[in-house]
Amino acid sequence: MVYIVGFRDDEYEEVSVGYVLRDISDYDELQVDIETTGLFFRKHGIKCFQIGTGKNEYVIHPQYLQQFKELLESKLLVLHNSKFDLKFLYKQGIFPNKVYDTFVAESVLYCGDAYHRKALGHVLKRRLGLDLDKSLQAKIAGKDIQGEYIQYSADDVKYLQLVKEDQWREAEKKDLQKCINLENDYVLVLAYIEYCGIKLDKQKWLDKMESDNQKLVEARNILNKLIFTKDLTKYIDYQLSLWDEGLSTTINWDSPKQVIDLFTGLGIDCWETVKGVRKQSASAKSIEKYQDKYPFIKDYLHYKELQKVVGTYGQGFIRQIDPETGRIYTKFNQIMDTGRTSCGGKEKSTGEEYINLQNLPNNKETRSCFVSAEGNVIVDADYSSQEKIVIANQSLDPVMLEFFDSGETDLHSFNAKKIFTELSKLSFDEIKSKHKDKRQLAKIAGFCVDYGGVGKTVADRLNIPIEEGEEFYNKYFKVYNVLKNYLQECEKQALKTGYILIDKRNGRKCFIYNHSRFLELEKEMTKGFWDRYKDLKKNSPDSQEFISMKSIVKEYFQIKGNISRMANNYPTQGTSASITKIAGIKFFQWIKAQKLLDKVLIINMIHDEIMVECPEEWTKEVVINLEKAMADAGDMYCQRIKLRATAEVGLFWDH
Repeated sequence: MVYIVGFRDDEYEEVSVGYVLRDISDYDELQVDIETTGLFFRKHGIKCFQIGTGKNEYVIHPQYLQQFKELLESKLLVLHNSKFDLKFLYKQGIFPNKVYDTFVAESVLYCGDAYHRKALGHVLKRRLGLDLDKSLQAKIAGKDIQGEYIQYSADDVKYLQLVKEDQWREAEKKDLQKCINLENDYVLVLAYIEYCGIKLDKQKWLDKMESDNQKLVEARNILNKLIFTKDLTKYIDYQLSLWDEGLSTTINWDSPKQVIDLFTGLGIDCWETVKGVRKQSASAKSIEKYQDKYPFIKDYLHYKELQKVVGTYGQGFIRQIDPETGRIYTKFNQIMDTGRTSCGGKEKSTGEEYINLQNLPNNKETRSCFVSAEGNVIVDADYSSQEKIVIANQSLDPVMLEFFDSGETDLHSFNAKKIFTELSKLSFDEIKSKHKDKRQLAKIAGFCVDYGGVGKTVADRLNIPIEEGEEFYNKYFKVYNVLKNYLQECEKQALKTGYILIDKRNGRKCFIYNHSRFLELEKEMTKGFWDRYKDLKKNSPDSQEFISMKSIVKEYFQIKGNISRMANNYPTQGTSASITKIAGIKFFQWIKAQKLLDKVLIINMIHDEIMVECPEEWTKEVVINLEKAMADAGDMYCQRIKLRATAEVGLFWDH
């Protein structure tokens, strides 16, 4: 039954606030939703809020919201896409403590399936067989809450409990209850991060933009001089002057086609294979391996980096500064395939681009523009070697454990010493000064191998023959043979079950969307298949049958390779993500317990880093409790080698 509070409509019965409070007070769970005048909590307001019990739905005028504060903060609230609603509640000083988000749960249950639609209408249709008319969604912001809009608002809470129950049954089958609980706790934190925002010093940013533009001009001039150094007359314009005198170039350094033409003429192989397709490219991945032979490639790559800085980290930031607070409010995406949180993206309905605060250049000129408000400081804590420590605890490889037990910090020299026997008696300082090439090889190739790369990956990355890449691959895993066994077990588990077990503690999984296709192909490739394949390859390589079989083999190994790489990479990344999320939850609970909401702000969360802004007088307590939250979260996963975070304090982002 639908009731209204504070609205007038002859089709619905109007009841008092007291009537609603009496009815809902005995329920442990309430279904909640909010209708707003727009999408941005800073700029827009609440049109109505809805509370459902499973028996009744109440559509309530926002003027009565504060009278429901105690119940909203003490009950379990069932919402869909709660991060949106929570920010509007936070703005009103209402901070719920327990939520179950049906959108978040759906994301956990179908992690890895990019085609699984999670909007409420799709979830209701799939789970309950209900067709919910969402055509009014785009119109309600500008309409009065009456007539069909009352029923529309009520429907948004009417079925949430049934969805929750159906999801939970599926979660029990998939052993994902703990993961859903974790993400429901974390959505409260993520909403708070978006609500807090981060302060940007506008003038410092404008100064940085001017400096970036000047650097870009200088980098372009260096490239133009290359044309004359190499005497490339094809690209010289004899009609115009370059700078104040001389000649000008005709090449457009922003045109990949022209750059490829130039580089090809200079003898650089710009060909690369991406997802089985061979094409020419001037991307960093394609040409950086030639920079030792052709030093000017470094100049070109530097130019492209500066071009990205100017295009990506410029005026768009200025446009998103809130005029009242001087802060930027962005959007975080809670669950990627690995379990990580991402940042940025575009609002579909408005086309608004959100700032990605997780991918800013790691230089002081950029990051120092993000500052604390007057009287506040920034406390920034990050885990040291998070993913390396996580994989050491997962694999318990004795050589990895030896490194961390030794107290050394130079992992790349350590690896070089272990892999290249001729370096075994040298100190790390000697390796760094006299064997930089081997240390660099250990650094780059070791990173490739740890995350699912093979010999060919190493060879491609370092521009060395595939035989050398394979040799290094074998040497690396001869040292880390226990790690190799661990990674192979991860692959076997994924190939067998159709999902990657990311986090054993809470059961997080990434489901492999094309695993059924992999099994179909594997079924075709019996022993007889391979005998026939070898025969045709030798005697009839142009036959239609062999071409068809070759296509099957190619698809099979492409899928298998992708699964293997994900199975090697995701458990480490995803477990690290769980640790950071739990740390955020623990610290947010401390903020609440100390009644410091709206005073101690969580302003950014990167994969292994949590940024906080607080009043200067609270600095010591914040440092202690932020480091403790991060250590406690680390201890839940990393018992053998401890994972710790160190906080730094300043007036701007300096990490």
